[in-house]
Amino acid sequence: MNYIWTLLIAMLSLSPYSSKLCGTWAETEQYKDCPRTVLHFKGHNLRFENMFGESSSVKYKVIEKKKDGFVIGFEYTHNVTRPSGTVVERTESPELFYHVENGRPILSEMVFEHDGRGDIIMSEYLREQDFVDGFVSELKKKLNDRPIHGSR
Repeated sequence: MNYIWTLLIAMLSLSPYSSKLCGTWAETEQYKDCPRTVLHFKGHNLRFENMFGESSSVKYKVIEKKKDGFVIGFEYTHNVTRPSGTVVERTESPELFYHVENGRPILSEMVFEHDGRGDIIMSEYLREQDFVDGFVSELKKKLNDRPIHGSR
């Protein structure tokens, strides 16, 4: 019985987040020869298309709650062919920060840049109904446009 209560509490704690994510999100910037990444959220599941050069389904989890949003993460393992021809297994662990700017929900893929800037945003996603091609959030401008530590 204790297990059921624990499971129920865990599900309820994720509910407000899953309802904010529910639906289809598209990458805002199209890169030259790469198809646009699309994310489909339903419940606690994420189906991605054209991410890591592949499409698949995974379960995501809320890994950090912030006053201005929350961060979700997931793991995905796939094969990568090295230039030598050797095939190796690689695990990706993206973190997506959900935040709102001017009433528009945004998912920003955060990574840590070791050039002195710290956290930067690699990609951003908007809901299908709010989609604007080429959109860049104020947060991305702020983080990514910081000078590299030690440069002038």
